[in-house]
Amino acid sequence: MVSGIYKITCSANGKFYIGSSVDVNKRFRTHKARLNEGKHHARYMQNCWKKYGKDNFTFEIIEVSETDKLIELEQKYIDELRPHFNTAKTAGSRLGVRHTEETKQKLRIAHQRPECLAKQRLAAKNRTPEHRAAIAKSCRENPRRLGTKTSDEARKRMSSSHKGYKVKDETKEKIKVNTTKRWKDEDYKKRTGKAISKAKKGIKMSGDILEKQIQKNKKLASNPEWLRKNREAHQTASFRQKTSARFKRLPTLPAPDGGDSPAQLSLFSPEVLSAIGHEPTPAPRR
Repeated sequence: MVSGIYKITCSANGKFYIGSSVDVNKRFRTHKARLNEGKHHARYMQNCWKKYGKDNFTFEIIEVSETDKLIELEQKYIDELRPHFNTAKTAGSRLGVRHTEETKQKLRIAHQRPECLAKQRLAAKNRTPEHRAAIAKSCRENPRRLGTKTSDEARKRMSSSHKGYKVKDETKEKIKVNTTKRWKDEDYKKRTGKAISKAKKGIKMSGDILEKQIQKNKKLASNPEWLRKNREAHQTASFRQKTSARFKRLPTLPAPDGGDSPAQLSLFSPEVLSAIGHEPTPAPRR
């Protein structure tokens, strides 16, 4: 077994590939097998193999090295010789390597297997305290990913990947149970409320977004079905209870005419006033 730096050259055009391995001869056999199958990761070299044939390729060891120095030595040769067939320009990295659509589909299927998902969950549970602290620091410093720009192409990919996706009823039930359980914890309520209030401070809605929201509300208000469901929701016991509790927490202000009715009643719609047990005051006649 020989460890070192090797070179694969296409004599027809003089272009070559640089690599390193703890067992160069075994790596040569792997390269040849992949090239013969038409599945080599270096697509340019694969195309030349197909065009010129295996007889126009030579495999040679250019330097024998100890295993702990292979990556450093390989990077030195890549920087000096600038090989044509290497898609990844960093030794020991796959940056720059492009997968075929067939390979991408296989990876998607493989990542959705139950055993793969179980490994991911286990890895998340076994994170070191340092790793967790680094994640928490990143979330605190930039919780909304402010300044991060997503390209239009990436947005389209994310949009298309979510289209047609349906959450299973079993998953919905689990989410419902866990969410209900969390919100019963008073400490969780306080922490979440403070975090939401802090995140909203200083955030102003742009004119475009505000206009879109106004148009959306107008469209909903003109939908008889939505209005019917909204009226039904106002009549539920849970809504009455929540609205009444919120109304009681509002400060009571003297009415403009000096009466005893709170001025904040004018802030509520007739449906809301009726739901909490208050009859709306008719407008005075002139």
